[in-house]
Parts: sequence; structure tokens; C-alpha cells
Amino acid sequence: MGKEDLIVDNPLLLTSLFGKGIFAIPDEGNGIKTPTKPKPITEQNEEGSATPLVSIPLVEVIHIVVETGNSPYKTETIPNAMKALGKILNNVVPSFVILDLSELGDDVAAYVQRVPPTTKIVLWAAESPESQKIKSDTQRILILSMPSVMLSSQDKKADHWNRIKAFFVQSRV
Repeated sequence: MGKEDLIVDNPLLLTSLFGKGIFAIPDEGNGIKTPTKPKPITEQNEEGSATPLVSIPLVEVIHIVVETGNSPYKTETIPNAMKALGKILNNVVPSFVILDLSELGDDVAAYVQRVPPTTKIVLWAAESPESQKIKSDTQRILILSMPSVMLSSQDKKADHWNRIKAFFVQSRV
């Protein structure tokens, strides 16, 4: 790979490639340091103890999923919906990341508050108590059913697709 292959217009779009962090860092010499696990960001709570926080990815859309059924949502359902959405939005697929609610290590409402206001959030958890914790900000938060529920019938697929289109097209106008 040549130097010219390493230049990109928007380096923030590469963050999804490094979702787990960079584990091998070359040291001053020719060797490589021992891989280390990245340290989570911490925040002081009211009791004074530090609680680890999951970093906020620098993307246009964060999908937070609560999934209790069998669904290929990380590899097919959500990526395919975003590709189809890109065709509607002048062939530009918004940068996105898919997070399981269990990965947040944080209350979903607290996590959403930390997300920049320019980032859209799609919460795939309408049937779970977590959706009740989110104050619906119709400009930036879309609450949908779990992917397995959405995939259960053609009517539910169509309803979800219409809601996704309306949410993203409305925000671009």
C-alpha cells in the first residue's frame, strides 16, 4: 500500500474500523509494545466513585439494539436498511455504528444524553423498558421495535421502513 492510499477526505468515517481500539502501537524502536486494553473514560457520580463510560463513536447515526430473538441485525438488517436509505439520500450512506445495549455499560438515557446533538439515534427497543427511559426527541431519536419483531411480518417491515425513511428524509430537509 502506497502513501497515497492512506489519505482520506474524512478520517472520522474510519472510526467504525477501530471500534475496539488500537491494541498494537509501535514503540520508539523497531519492536511493538505489548497490546493493552484501552481504558474506558470515567465520570464521577454523586457518591464520588468513578464509573466507566463507553466512548461515543464519531458517526452520523448510532443504532442501539436490544435484541432477544434471532436476527442478523448487525450483518444484514440494519446495514441493508442504511444502504437503501443512502440511495434515497443522494447516494450518500450516513456513517453509522451498531451497539448492543449490553455494550453501553451505562444507563441508556445517560448514554443518549452524552451523544452530540448532531448525531441521530435509532433505538431498536420499543418492547423493552429501556425505550421508556428515553425522552422522544423526534428530530434526533427514532424508537423502533427490536429487529426480530420487525422481521416477523411484511407489514411490520413496511411500517418500519416508512418510519426510517420519514425520520431521515425529514431531517435532511
